Amino acid sequence: MYAEVTMDISGSTLRRSFTYRIPEALSGDAKPGVRCRVPFGAGGRMADGYITAVTGHTDIAEERIKDIESIATKAESTEERLVALAARMAEYYSCSFIKALRVVLPARKQVRGRVSSQFVPESTDTEPPAVLTHEQQRAAREIRAAFDEGKTVLLEGKTGSGKTLIYMDLISGVLQRGGQAILLIPEIALTYQTVRRFAARFGSKVAFLHSRLSEGERCALRDKAREGGISVMIGPRSALFTPFPDLELIIIDEEHEETYRSESMPRYDARVAALWRAEAENARLLLGSATPSLLSQHRAATGEYEKVLLSSRYGKAERTDTLVDMREEVRRGNTGLISGPLENALARTLADGHQAMLFLNRRGYAGFINCKSCGHVIRC
Repeated sequence: MYAEVTMDISGSTLRRSFTYRIPEALSGDAKPGVRCRVPFGAGGRMADGYITAVTGHTDIAEERIKDIESIATKAESTEERLVALAARMAEYYSCSFIKALRVVLPARKQVRGRVSSQFVPESTDTEPPAVLTHEQQRAAREIRAAFDEGKTVLLEGKTGSGKTLIYMDLISGVLQRGGQAILLIPEIALTYQTVRRFAARFGSKVAFLHSRLSEGERCALRDKAREGGISVMIGPRSALFTPFPDLELIIIDEEHEETYRSESMPRYDARVAALWRAEAENARLLLGSATPSLLSQHRAATGEYEKVLLSSRYGKAERTDTLVDMREEVRRGNTGLISGPLENALARTLADGHQAMLFLNRRGYAGFINCKSCGHVIRC
């Protein structure tokens, strides 16, 4: 039997695997994901690596193949579980194992100078937890009951219903038991706003990932998580691979968002990878959204997920939606970009001394021409 071994990328930039012979005495312990020690290079110095695949054949000449020296038989480490996750991602998404491993276990980089503190919130007095409404308390009980049965939960709550408060309540229980939690959010621009709320509740136990961190700072943050310096990681899909040793809970907020799908290889879905990691580490997975994806709705309908509903808005939060047909505005003689109802609403808002925000529904750089009467878009 032969093993494909990837060298420990914590201290190496090698991006391919090497073939080693599995001695008969080690055959029972050789499996993808386990750590091993092998002779490496022309000098045969001993080095650490991970077994990524086991096979019964190889095209390499026997005299060129070295034996694995030893295999770690201790309890699985956090890295070994993540390596196994990378192997599953590589198989499912039809990409090389090395590419999946780059995502799950980025190569370690040295941090030059002082590590920025921007990935750890400023010290704050831990604020008392907000009092949950009766409906929120009921939802939290149902979620915990489903977790006790080993189920993944879909929390469907309308905008403003207080899903974040339930997340905090669940994470509080995790921290009391000495565990760790990951909260995935879709938009990087909202990360700091979200983490400030959690930092006010949990203090320095919270950290977050964002695009302004250097590779060295990301490595330092991963080390801090591995060593127990933080217990809650908030961030986009890459936060899913935080090397927490006692991960208990993964929460995916706004789970319907397409930003949870990677656009580069491996083109993984963080919702699927989160389910795999939760299964491997005996953690629990909670998906939250006001408009759940069709896949999650289907899984809830078939009983694969437990569905919990929040139908009331939290506190005095109110929302009114008005849909305006701009074709009718044109027929009334209004050919501008702002409809009559919108103009009146803005005037009332400003007269009352309040503020307003307008979002333009345009992305990218491509313009278009459309008919003001019927709405037909003219194409080349």
